[in-house]
Amino acid sequence: MFKSLVSKLSILAIAIFAVIMSVVLFFSYRSTLTNMENVYHTLQDSILKASHTTINITMNIEAKQHLEVIADSISQLSKNDIISQREILSHIAEAVKYPDAFVVYESDGSYIEEAYHKKAPASFNDVLDSTEVDMRTRPWYQAAKQTQKFHVTNVYIGTVGSVKGKKVATAVLPFKKNGVFAGVVGVDIIIDGFQDRFKNFDTESFPSLSVFLIDNYGEIISHKNPNLILDGKELPVEKHLRELIKTKPNGTATYNNAEGIKTFAYYRTFDFGWTIVVSASLADYSRAVNKATLETLIQTIVLMLVGIALLYFAIRYFLKPITTIQQGLARFFAYLNNDINEAPKAIMIHSKDEFGAMAKEINTNIQN
Repeated sequence: MFKSLVSKLSILAIAIFAVIMSVVLFFSYRSTLTNMENVYHTLQDSILKASHTTINITMNIEAKQHLEVIADSISQLSKNDIISQREILSHIAEAVKYPDAFVVYESDGSYIEEAYHKKAPASFNDVLDSTEVDMRTRPWYQAAKQTQKFHVTNVYIGTVGSVKGKKVATAVLPFKKNGVFAGVVGVDIIIDGFQDRFKNFDTESFPSLSVFLIDNYGEIISHKNPNLILDGKELPVEKHLRELIKTKPNGTATYNNAEGIKTFAYYRTFDFGWTIVVSASLADYSRAVNKATLETLIQTIVLMLVGIALLYFAIRYFLKPITTIQQGLARFFAYLNNDINEAPKAIMIHSKDEFGAMAKEINTNIQN
């Protein structure tokens, strides 16, 4: 079966072709593996940047700007002009829908607060608000006073008014009068709706994708799984990230999530102390790579089979003149040996290659 030159050359060429394609397949797999991982890392990092931006605008940029407006306006008013201060606080609360906005004075602890109303009040009272505790003793007040900077508290569950039962963070900023620290202005911000913003980042490529927030202590304050939010338990992921952030505020982490699944995450810490995390199961990476590899493998095998078939028929076609020449010579020598009486016919090969030249020379010798 494999004694003919055509068969031997075909088998050799096909074997070489198969080896070459196998090597190509191997390097293609390595390339696919690297490329898919890069694509998924890029996607996850892009989601981190986008989600960081949306939270940073609300909690840092906008809140700070609004507090600066309040601080600047109140610093120019008399402390006793309560109505004007209430108008300013109410205007900011209404414009941004903060649950409330307030001011606390350092000199005597005077406290003025205005809650959000769908429609601004027609008039404001000129009486200070009373509180059960001196607001100057609150942690957020002390933080703003000591640092003289914008400060955002950790998230807590509201207990009174419009924030009761909701997850709230307080943003505060110190203000001065005549160059001297005069007190703190602040707003409360409800964060319950933050997780809805992250739904825009859901993708079939990352079925396990999770965007969540942790506070200064590493406590999860926003997550698609509500059972993990402010649960009072120290989850492995919280402990791992808290320790990691101490030395590296921005980066990547690998850990086991609350379900014990191996997870890879990108994280980034805000200037005000919170950290946003974008995590995904490592199985998503493997699944994507395996899928791409399988597709590449199938395509390569199909191309290999088609290539082998084309190569086989091409070799047989181009080496067919050898068979013609062989048969012509066999008839010629059979005629010379008187094995046949009929003179051999000319070998009909019309190609202009070496086979054509050989046939022409043989035909000349036969005629002679």
